[in-house]
Amino acid sequence: MITGLEINSLSKEKLEMLELTKNTIVLFNSFELKNKFVQEFSKIQNDETNSDDNSICYCTIIDDDKASEQDHKADIKTNIIYMPTSIFTVDNEQRFVFTTEAPFVLQCNNPYDLWFCDTNNENEIQLYSLVGFKGYKEAWGDGVDNIYKNVINGRYGCYEGYGR
Repeated sequence: MITGLEINSLSKEKLEMLELTKNTIVLFNSFELKNKFVQEFSKIQNDETNSDDNSICYCTIIDDDKASEQDHKADIKTNIIYMPTSIFTVDNEQRFVFTTEAPFVLQCNNPYDLWFCDTNNENEIQLYSLVGFKGYKEAWGDGVDNIYKNVINGRYGCYEGYGR
């Protein structure tokens, strides 16, 4: 299972995704940004992560019987790649969805599943998790439909509808 990602080549600051789940969904503000991110993720898939300016993937096998973790090279398979959405499966147990389509939010199983990728006014890439927002527990407690409604209404930034 991939437990964390570090993307170094897309921004001045490194972009980190930690505490990843078996159902990671990243909502992007544009097709272009999603495609750049997927290209970096594909470098991990193709084992092209040897230089300092590329991506780093933290992989562990979590063995529930032995309660231990060990390093592991992830088996990443491409399921779907089309303009708004790319889906990858890792070790036949973990799913990554990179998308510009908000309805994928409804597939979240817990608040740690959902991430957002956006650009700020200086056109720098920002990557943040739902759990970074104040009040996320209450919003999640009201159901994933409420999270979807908040995304559509722009509460978490990133999403501006299908017009982009």
